[in-house]
Amino acid sequence: MEEGESLIIDTHVHSFNPKTRNCWAKTQIDEMKKQRIRFMEIPINIDDFEDMAGVMSNFDSCMGIGVGQHPKLISAGTNVDELMEKVNHYVYEYRDKIRLIKTGLDYYRVTDETSQKKQRETLRRMLMCAQRNQLPVVLHIRSNDKEIHKADYDLMKILEEMDYKDKAVIHCYHGESFLTEEYLTLSAQIYFGIGGAITFEENQALCQAIVSMPKERILLETDAPYIKPCYPDGTRPKGKKNSPLNLPIIIEKLAEIYGMDYEEIVEQTTQNATRFYNKKRR
Repeated sequence: MEEGESLIIDTHVHSFNPKTRNCWAKTQIDEMKKQRIRFMEIPINIDDFEDMAGVMSNFDSCMGIGVGQHPKLISAGTNVDELMEKVNHYVYEYRDKIRLIKTGLDYYRVTDETSQKKQRETLRRMLMCAQRNQLPVVLHIRSNDKEIHKADYDLMKILEEMDYKDKAVIHCYHGESFLTEEYLTLSAQIYFGIGGAITFEENQALCQAIVSMPKERILLETDAPYIKPCYPDGTRPKGKKNSPLNLPIIIEKLAEIYGMDYEEIVEQTTQNATRFYNKKRR
């Protein structure tokens, strides 16, 4: 981060395109710089990691990269030992670039219990890797419509069993006030990833939950190219990718929720992101 300047930090972006093996956001980099926007590149598939790392090293707007596996790709047939061997190898070989571990529980796309059990096993192993290397964790946590918070409570159980007290962020947080309080009680190192979903009219419960969140625990994220926010005119144009350039829309909504100025939210979330990623590596 440039000395004396508050950046706007998007902590969750997927700008690497596995089909083209390139960065789809490269045409937006100059505009991001003008708007003080920097971002963290989040992995989806461990098999794309080396290409992703090579491509993203070309863009100084990218503050760092993660390593791991999206839980939707964990199934009953996943060899967790082989997966972790790759993760541990990359954590060591790319230790100057890696800033986080990506893992979680996705019960929305993966519904059979055998695969969900394998997700929980993988989650535990990823958390152990993060502790060992003093890296923060990004947690994708999503339940299905029948068991609304099952993934959240399975995560809490695992964190309690491991006595996990290191830094972790719940990506694309969607919980109500009662769930937020449970997470806050669980750990002083739990952060909440807040993105475009707070601009949706149907997400009033989430906005109410944010009111009860300490502002020191919020990280900005777009999840670009996914989860477009509602634009100021109330529309979400189809066919247009989400982008870190939409962060001002999220900041404006947070400023409204907290009763703060725009720049106060920028300053606070910059401090939060800096604190989240600043732990020294072993």
